Amino acid sequence: MQLIDFALIGLAIAAPTTQVRSAKEATTCPGVNGAQTSSNNNVAYRIECAKWVDSDEVLRITTTEVGYEGCLTACDGTIDCGIAQFIATDDAQIKGFCTLFKKGAAVKQGSSNSWTLATQIDSKPAPGNPTVPVPGDGDKFGLIVVKPGSPIHHQGITASHGSLLVGGKQDATCDTKSDFATFFINNGEAYLYSPSSTQQLWVDRSGMGQGISGYTTGTQEAPKNAERKSFKVDKDGHLTFEGVTPKACPGKDNDAGWSLWFSSADKPGFNEGCIGVALKALKEDNPVSCSYTGSS
Repeated sequence: MQLIDFALIGLAIAAPTTQVRSAKEATTCPGVNGAQTSSNNNVAYRIECAKWVDSDEVLRITTTEVGYEGCLTACDGTIDCGIAQFIATDDAQIKGFCTLFKKGAAVKQGSSNSWTLATQIDSKPAPGNPTVPVPGDGDKFGLIVVKPGSPIHHQGITASHGSLLVGGKQDATCDTKSDFATFFINNGEAYLYSPSSTQQLWVDRSGMGQGISGYTTGTQEAPKNAERKSFKVDKDGHLTFEGVTPKACPGKDNDAGWSLWFSSADKPGFNEGCIGVALKALKEDNPVSCSYTGSS
């Protein structure tokens, strides 16, 4: 499983503006520790490493191809945003996606070289108290895990070879590069957002399946006991199946990602180390269409 590399947090507090240099001078979190950088809106931030956010109050999610600066700019342009988490998806740590949080979310010490705290030092007040939109029928959305204190907290959901995974490497051909899957629900049935062929989700709650989830492509049939209907984004913005939130179970190696099981069992599929998680649905204003690989 590919763990989160970096997080970028902008906490809106007023302080004197100081000289700002580019965070691009170093691409690793230790390299930029203590440095200052600015967003495209010329708002200054100070960066500190080894921090993480303990909150599920997500405003929205967006992609970036300019690293820290893209997340900072996205936070500047979002009402009530105080925290922008950057998750790198390439070795250069320039491409990735940002999860934006409300001001006041708890910030804690994180593992070394993993999280970055960027304190806003030249702030502009944002008006109003926006509500976080819950995706409706037909709306496109991404999914992130909400499980504070776990190794997969705030990791995105990917799709590969007919399986839905927490983390791991996505296998898809997309309009533009995307490292997490995009979904939508139509009348209780869930789909991956695809340019042409139908790519539909399923859950097998039988004694054989024990809640395992996946997807089919094109005219491919679902497993014998699989069900397709009863997906829903609830009032809290979490994806459920028949009202059940999933368990995530670790893969056999660190790069495999965690499998998702909609089950109340402690060890669905007889897997060890499974944990109950919530899947936060984040509406995408500019969804990326992808053709995802099917099962072999």
